[in-house]
Amino acid sequence: MVITVFTMTDACISELTLERFGNAFAISISLSLKIAVGIAYTQFLWMRLQKRSISLGSINDSFDISSNLYAFFNFELIRKLQLGLLVALMLW
Repeated sequence: MVITVFTMTDACISELTLERFGNAFAISISLSLKIAVGIAYTQFLWMRLQKRSISLGSINDSFDISSNLYAFFNFELIRKLQLGLLVALMLW
């Protein structure tokens, strides 16, 4: 019968390693969800632009909304792309 000695330093190293892997996993999941929402927003936007007429400035704001917070305050986007703004809000 073999008795193994378990010291506190072994537990701390193992716990730190598990915490690092857990953080890396959480960050990768968060990043993949943001990428998926960004792709879904772009597809939704192209579908919506085929059906409705929107000014060129609003089209520019709608594609810039993932990196520019002020694009949310475009009145034409608020009026015509309500669902798209909700999806874009998830990117922030």
